[in-house]
Amino acid sequence: MESYPFKLSAAVPSITIPSQGDLFVYESAEASPRANLLGYSEQFDAAAWQKTNVTAAANVGAAPDGTAFADKITGTAAAWWMRQSAIPVESGQEYTASVWMRTTTPGTVDLYMVDTVVSKLACDVTTDWRRFSITYRASSANLAFQIGASAFGRDIFVFGAMVEKGPNMGPYIPSAGAGVAYGPGEGRIRVKPDTGGEIVLRPGQRYRTPERTTNWTIRPYGAEPLEGWLIIGQGDFDDANTKNSVKLDATFANVVTVANDTNSRVPITVMNDTSARVPVSLDPNQLIQQSAPIMAYTNAKSNINMPVNGTWIAVLTAAENVNGVILEQVMATQTYVLCAKASMPQGYYDGDVLSSNAPLMDTTRRKVPAGKGVWMQSANGTTGTVNVLYTVL
Repeated sequence: MESYPFKLSAAVPSITIPSQGDLFVYESAEASPRANLLGYSEQFDAAAWQKTNVTAAANVGAAPDGTAFADKITGTAAAWWMRQSAIPVESGQEYTASVWMRTTTPGTVDLYMVDTVVSKLACDVTTDWRRFSITYRASSANLAFQIGASAFGRDIFVFGAMVEKGPNMGPYIPSAGAGVAYGPGEGRIRVKPDTGGEIVLRPGQRYRTPERTTNWTIRPYGAEPLEGWLIIGQGDFDDANTKNSVKLDATFANVVTVANDTNSRVPITVMNDTSARVPVSLDPNQLIQQSAPIMAYTNAKSNINMPVNGTWIAVLTAAENVNGVILEQVMATQTYVLCAKASMPQGYYDGDVLSSNAPLMDTTRRKVPAGKGVWMQSANGTTGTVNVLYTVL
């Protein structure tokens, strides 16, 4: 195993590590639990955002994290605003609100934090994405966060609203519905080995490639700095506290078969000295002549309807996944988010994220533990269909 400390920021947006191995583990240096107290952090068209003299359109363009989930808000009259109220806070404690904004016509947009007192920040919004923040000491148990301006008629693109406890703006935590809390060190990271596609991991999650990798490229999932360690190695891979292994059953009929039932397991020692060698004969009719890799699978699902983003579909239910499955190939007509969980996820990161904004053709093999379903939704707001090849264990 090799351990690599790292710090990723705007100045160092990615690093590539020339290290062999097939196992990658990401550990975060962040030590304390964090929470986004604001719900619907990427859904400004939701009813939870109260609106006056303003309209909101969902998923109209590229967001700062590379997804297509930026919303557009447009003031329709002077003194427009949108807000979320009754955010639960502790009186006397400091809270920081933040949001990404850009516009086609530069100008001022105001951020407000309101309870018994009003705090205001005038933001100079340009054509480039920028994350703005305002800090306020609460004077009651309920707080409101508001976005607004006096000028109207211009389009303002927004993404990733957040209210968190403390005087500083931390890494963005997405929320769908009610606010969401992350445990210690939940900053996500993008991992791309030279042997496969890019996936998104939370701290402590592991990723194994189907073959040894010669370099790994990592970058933050969001726009915030990250600090932690990368642990890269090879050999046995401990998946959900159960080591992957193969048991061989040798019989006196001079046949060796692969089996996994307790009664037929026989320990075999493979050596290369003369006394331990066993003659093996091969039937030419049972050999497969191959000039390229052959994909093996046991089951398939075809033409599954993939709805717009925000709606999950079960590619494979938890009830169908009795002993575990391996996803061999996913082919879709639109990019998608893929997640493993026993029940339907409540947000993009509620469960084991297998792929985020995945390509139309993905042949990266992924083992899904028994009892978990495989869920999918569109990543770009467009409907489509999906075909999946998988192996039942």
